[in-house]
Amino acid sequence: MGWTLRRVEEADWDAIARVADEAAPHATGGNRPWLRARIGFDERTGTRRQYVAVDDAGAIRGYGAVEDAAGDGRYRVFVVTAAELLETAGEEIISRLFDDLRQAGATRAWMREEAGDEALLAFAKQHGFAEVSRYAAEAGDPPLPVDVVMLERAM
Repeated sequence: MGWTLRRVEEADWDAIARVADEAAPHATGGNRPWLRARIGFDERTGTRRQYVAVDDAGAIRGYGAVEDAAGDGRYRVFVVTAAELLETAGEEIISRLFDDLRQAGATRAWMREEAGDEALLAFAKQHGFAEVSRYAAEAGDPPLPVDVVMLERAM
């Protein structure tokens, strides 16, 4: 199967929500708060590049983004696709995001993931991310406890 990456369009958010639900059905508190934060990102005060991975049939099967809300060269990385697609769509997404990070002059990339998302954590580590901390947090609406893993890598 081939993949096409393209920039996110306003009409894509429902499909991105389905991708997030497929990728992380275990997400504590659901994926809607995460989705609202992505939709509400203020590009006037931060930098973001975001893409969808589209399969040969035209279906959106992945989402990826880099965000620098603080303007400090440390970018948050998002790779969202079903575990079985990490080796295909995920590879396409991470490759494009790393290109964008290099072009933007990023100094560090970081991810914040749920500890139970073993497939994504392994994928991140295969791409140079190292675990830097674990902590308990709250996620979702209503907030529920979740174990979080922070990962970072130099760019």
